[in-house]
Amino acid sequence: MEFVTKAKDLMPSGTPLRKFKGKLDDIVPEADSATGRTVMHVNFTDVEAIECIPGAVYPYPTAQINIGYRVDPGSGRPSERSIWGRLLISAEELGFEDIMLLKGKVVMMVGTTESFGKNRQTGEEMEGLVWRVAEAEGGAGQGQPAAQSAEDKAKHLAMLADGKTAGEFAAAALQDPIGKEHQAQIFDRTLLPTLVQLGLLELKENKYHLLAVKP
Repeated sequence: MEFVTKAKDLMPSGTPLRKFKGKLDDIVPEADSATGRTVMHVNFTDVEAIECIPGAVYPYPTAQINIGYRVDPGSGRPSERSIWGRLLISAEELGFEDIMLLKGKVVMMVGTTESFGKNRQTGEEMEGLVWRVAEAEGGAGQGQPAAQSAEDKAKHLAMLADGKTAGEFAAAALQDPIGKEHQAQIFDRTLLPTLVQLGLLELKENKYHLLAVKP
C-alpha cells in the first residue's frame, strides 16, 4: 500500500474553484456550539468557473466558500489580516464599504494560497486559502462607476512591478498613489501573488515580469 507523505500530495479540502464569476446570493454565519467557532458560508448562483485546482472541473451553477470568522480576544473583532478581514478589505477597495452591498451582484472571486507566518511551536509555515473580490458589478457601492476600476488599478500595479523583485516593487509601490491604497497587501506580501493569480504577472527566478496586458 502506498502512503502519502508529502503535504503537496494531499487532496485539497473545500471547493476546487480558484477563480470564478457568480452572483452573490447570501452570506450565512453558522456557529458550532461544540467548538465555539463560527464559519461564514458565502453562497453564489449563476457560477462560471474560470480556474480550478489542477485536474478538477466545476460544471455546477452554484458554489459556496466557507471562511472561518475568528475574532481578536481583546477587541472582539476580526483582524484585518485574517482571511475574513482580507475578503472585506478587497470589497472595500472596489467601493463597497459593507460586503453585504454585493448581494445580488455579479462578482469575480479569486482564491490564492497565502502564508500566515510560521507556527511558533513547530516552526512550520502556515498557509491558507484567501479569497478576494477581484471585480464587482456596479463599480462603487452606490451604483456609480468608480473613478478608476479595480481592473485598471491591478494593471497599473502589474506594470509597476515589471522587472522588479518583491522588495523593489514594495519600495516603488509605497511611493505610488495607487500602491498606497494597497499598503496592507504590500506589507503582508499578498499583493504580488494576487496579481500573478489574475494572470497579469509571472515570477521568473526572483523578479516579476508583465504578461500581456490589454489597455
